Amino acid sequence: MLAPVAWRGLPVSLAAAKRAGERAEAAAHELLPWLRYVSDTTAEHYDAVVREPNGELAAGDVIEIKSAAVVIQDGRPGQFYLRQTQHDPLVAEEGWYLLVVCSPTTDREILTHRFVRAATLEADHIDSWWSGAGTRSDFRQLRWPHVIARDAVEGSR
Repeated sequence: MLAPVAWRGLPVSLAAAKRAGERAEAAAHELLPWLRYVSDTTAEHYDAVVREPNGELAAGDVIEIKSAAVVIQDGRPGQFYLRQTQHDPLVAEEGWYLLVVCSPTTDREILTHRFVRAATLEADHIDSWWSGAGTRSDFRQLRWPHVIARDAVEGSR
């Protein structure tokens, strides 16, 4: 059972959030070796390509990996941070999101995951994009229980 108090304290910086996301991506590639890593210099709107068919996923499908901590500092569920500049090309390529819920620790252990078509996520959960500040792209945040059943994560509230 996870203890929500494990990650209390100072707000997380953007740099720390980016590092946590990178650790979660690495953990996803380790957990799902049939995904091929794709660098940001190759494609900015996805992180992986399916090597071999797996369930609904076909070889060549593009995957954007998004992670959320099971809980954040205030004890609420973490959020997936979606950027419109990634999302729109992902929809155009009929791509997928791999949504992972992670431990709220630096190792970012994956507690559960779910594949969702980008177009389905948009149709079911994105009614508008929020304006990004300055040079940041428009974005949307979704708390993980909106897209993953709470009972899929042991110890979540």
